[in-house]
Amino acid sequence: MKKYIVKTQFIFEGNFFVNADDKYQAKEYIEKQCGLTLRNGIHSTLSDDVIDWDFSMHSIKQIGRIKEMRIVMYKGFPVYCSCKKKRRLNAK
Repeated sequence: MKKYIVKTQFIFEGNFFVNADDKYQAKEYIEKQCGLTLRNGIHSTLSDDVIDWDFSMHSIKQIGRIKEMRIVMYKGFPVYCSCKKKRRLNAK
């Protein structure tokens, strides 16, 4: 059985509702003080009276490039790599 690298993105789309002086401050709040992690979900360092959010809990999945993996020896150790990397490593 072969191994493959499958480039995949999960996109969560939604809205932040922000109390700010102008749109530039609102953008700065989102860029610097809001985020998402798989373990803890959506989070913000701003207080609840400044920010709220509405995001879907289901992501959009986008599958990109698929590359076959190969095992090559690199400095005496087996390494999984794509075909291009294998040619580059074996050329040295």
